[in-house]
Amino acid sequence: MTTYHRPYFHTCRFCGESMRFYEGVKYGVRHYAHFACYLDSNRPLAALHNWQIEGFPFRLVNERGLMSEVERLTADQDRRRERVR
Repeated sequence: MTTYHRPYFHTCRFCGESMRFYEGVKYGVRHYAHFACYLDSNRPLAALHNWQIEGFPFRLVNERGLMSEVERLTADQDRRRERVR
């Protein structure tokens, strides 16, 4: 008997469609959303961790005009990390 490995799917909290884990952002405990749905919901990028922000597709962030905010947030979090060390 062959075992079938099912890909790990999540459901977007905003549109309700299923997605693979790499197609969206995890923004809370058991809360997942497509990258575009998260940005459309007007949720702040500042609420996310650095690794979550860096997961956003470059093209989407650039089209929305959020590149400067992403660079600022990741730089701020890097500075905070350096102070802790």
